[in-house]
Amino acid sequence: ADGSVSPFSGAQEQSEVFPLPYATPALLSKLYGVPLNRPIRHPRNIISVAEFMGQYYNPADLDTFFRLMGVRSWGGPGMDHPLLIGADKPLAGSVLGGEAQLDIQYIMAMAANVTTMFWSVPGAELATAQEPFLDWLMQVADADDTTAPLVHSVSYGDNARGMPEWFKQRVNMEFMKLALRGISVLVASGDDGASGEGVRHSMSACREANPEFPTASPWVTSVGGTMLATASVPVCQYTSERVVVRCPDEGEVVCTSAMGGLITSGGGFSNDFPRPWYQAGAVDGYLRQGDSPVPPAGGGWRYNTSGRAYPDVTAVASNFLTWMGDHFEQTSGTSASTPLMAAMVAQLNEIRL
Repeated sequence: ADGSVSPFSGAQEQSEVFPLPYATPALLSKLYGVPLNRPIRHPRNIISVAEFMGQYYNPADLDTFFRLMGVRSWGGPGMDHPLLIGADKPLAGSVLGGEAQLDIQYIMAMAANVTTMFWSVPGAELATAQEPFLDWLMQVADADDTTAPLVHSVSYGDNARGMPEWFKQRVNMEFMKLALRGISVLVASGDDGASGEGVRHSMSACREANPEFPTASPWVTSVGGTMLATASVPVCQYTSERVVVRCPDEGEVVCTSAMGGLITSGGGFSNDFPRPWYQAGAVDGYLRQGDSPVPPAGGGWRYNTSGRAYPDVTAVASNFLTWMGDHFEQTSGTSASTPLMAAMVAQLNEIRL
């Protein structure tokens, strides 16, 4: 049903997938049934994007994006822009970042009228020389229950292998504390398949799974990426040796460079955290299926099927348009699907609160 082809199929049977038009708020609203501009009334329904590495957004670009996309959003009661947590202006070395622009433009468009925070944490983590995840988590932990965002979108991550074990365990503990408070943290699963960023430099990295963190923490919701696609005929509905190849006329398939995507959705198994009990049925069934895409153990392949599996959910991650100064830039990545999914969680929270 995902448009994939059985590994038992011959080369002549390979399905060719073509990306469809840009993922705009209007298209995403129609695809997922998420209403734009729904009235939001509960004061505890607050969302946040976490930003690192000196990235900031341009309020004028946010206004232009809303106008061109035909959506109306706001940052909270009496506000046109998100609440700024951290520096209220760009610091030395800051950059008008595509990541920050993408995050804030889409989370506010898809969760219009939900009070939004732009949570900026400067500097780097001493233990990893990367994003200061622990500093950010301690700030969130200090927030009062009446003002702490119930949903956090995190589009950042790093190679788990390069982080100290104590650091990963400490960050994981803070995620656990937030979960106990009823706070949801959604983290992008990465854009380089199961092997991580190493494949950008050497294809030999494809022989080994290289999970990312913090998306592989069992206390966050890991978000993968799909793309809208059409599939060629006569491959669709063709009965191969083992399975019937079914392709959607218009639907979602995993976002992968093998099918024309600009990224390959991250996923795999953690080497640091065991598989949670609630994943047992789904993962065991996935590994047992006859046409499983997981390579057989041995033969140089190394991965840990007893570890926490990720991602947990997926959403469209391809062909997003971000307004940057005076033009649109095309963007793909799980850093697009994550704020989209976070916005949908905020919409659900409004119903449940």
